Amino acid sequence: MRSNKILAAVVVAMAAVAPQLAFGGSSVATCAAGTCTTTGLDVTFNITIPTTLRFQLGNSAGTPTVNWTTNITGTNLGNGTAIAAETTTLAGPAPAANELYYQVISNQSANNVAIAATSATAGLASGGNTIPWTQITNAHTSGTGSYALPNVGASNTITPSGGAVNEAGYVTFSFANTITPVGGSYTGTVTYTASQAQ
Repeated sequence: MRSNKILAAVVVAMAAVAPQLAFGGSSVATCAAGTCTTTGLDVTFNITIPTTLRFQLGNSAGTPTVNWTTNITGTNLGNGTAIAAETTTLAGPAPAANELYYQVISNQSANNVAIAATSATAGLASGGNTIPWTQITNAHTSGTGSYALPNVGASNTITPSGGAVNEAGYVTFSFANTITPVGGSYTGTVTYTASQAQ
């Protein structure tokens, strides 16, 4: 008789637990009552973020080209008023006609990111004539960032926030127009690099 009472007590206790029964180490929980809440089940998330320094100018299809095609005229040439570029080809996502898109992303160090500008030539060349690089400037014009690219021979820095950099925006180049070059079609290339100490 005593053993029957003990068995009945065990059955009652198990019945009380059954509506919220969870199986240890599994992803199953049961809730048998009409209105009840199961025990909690855990899900673990794992994301691996690579360390990177990424620098982009324009889009990924090729080298951007900044053009002054028809907006330097006999009337405004050499008058000391800077002339913004007329168009930029391969300029990147959704720029204005004469803007160039840039993006700098880094999560690898709390050190500053340095952007440098160099050129193999003294300026834009047309035959034996040259427009020095000092005549080409740029300024940030739109976007979420606030960064301007360095002039040739110089470098600018971007300071990480919380150990990361995410700068994106647009710059517009201008011809300073403080000289009067010999007539011709002038071309030159500037190389921009990003670097960051570990």
